[in-house]
Amino acid sequence: MTRAHQRDWLVEGRFASRLGADQFAQACNDNRVGRTMDPTSQDKHAFLILAHEDEDMIRRLVNRVSPLGPTFVHIDAKTNMSNWRHDDLPCKFLERRARVFWGDWSVVEATARLLETALVNPATTRFTLLSGSHYPILSNQALARKAHSSGNVIGSRPAPNMPDGSRPEIDYQRRFYRTIKPNGTWSRIKNGVMNRIVFYGRPLDWQSVTPASGMRAGEQFWSIERDFAEYCVQRIRSSSPLIDYFKLIVCSDEKVFATLYGEFAGKIGAEGTTYSKWMAKAHQVGHYPAPISRKDIEDAISLDTFWFARKLRSSDSKLLDWLDEL
Repeated sequence: MTRAHQRDWLVEGRFASRLGADQFAQACNDNRVGRTMDPTSQDKHAFLILAHEDEDMIRRLVNRVSPLGPTFVHIDAKTNMSNWRHDDLPCKFLERRARVFWGDWSVVEATARLLETALVNPATTRFTLLSGSHYPILSNQALARKAHSSGNVIGSRPAPNMPDGSRPEIDYQRRFYRTIKPNGTWSRIKNGVMNRIVFYGRPLDWQSVTPASGMRAGEQFWSIERDFAEYCVQRIRSSSPLIDYFKLIVCSDEKVFATLYGEFAGKIGAEGTTYSKWMAKAHQVGHYPAPISRKDIEDAISLDTFWFARKLRSSDSKLLDWLDEL
């Protein structure tokens, strides 16, 4: 796709038509964050937060990043928010909430809803995706400088079969079926039966939908510029074979945006924005983000690569207080 073709739908009116009348009206409503969004204002960096628990941590994260720009929060629709105290927060909680399941396309759907909502304001030029367990490891001033001087910050590396052994080809051939408890007994039984019995001998043909720029994978979290953000929404809302394929496999959130970046920019992205420490869990497949210590964060800061760290909880108050003093 040429730059001219990429930009022919970047005009606000054309972007609105992509959403549909009802969806665009809801996005406009979701875009109200408790203060007037003047297109001439300096609110150019939007923060998009995917969360499902730990209300106090979400409050702390919102209060920390919202001075830098408009902040939007999607809470998993499975979460009961009836007792949450959030009316005083300087952010907008999306009303159109998706039921989100680990490893499932629903993570991409929730992310797309955040992007659509934030894109309504034409003054917004950068979009940074976070989880509810993220926290900046830079001062707000340093974070603002990083955002101002950076282009698209996204992990986008060739896949499958990465050099470190991650993203094996089998993940691109097997269908994924979500369950309430990921990697639990029922998840293993359900996915095993569907792939080894129901679809025996019929693996997904990932190579047939691979774009010329190749399949890519990377971390789920990124900070991207407006033209690529709009490109992502346009492609995700299409019914192309590539997108239909990603809806069938595990951890599509870590693959679809990375692959679309390859299409869009034709570049490799080494790292995203976020430092995570990974660990294996007994009787479970794969690696998972582990709680982190002050030493972990000091090591991450010394790399001068990452903007945020995860996983943090509100109970990590001493560590969060220290980060606020940086």
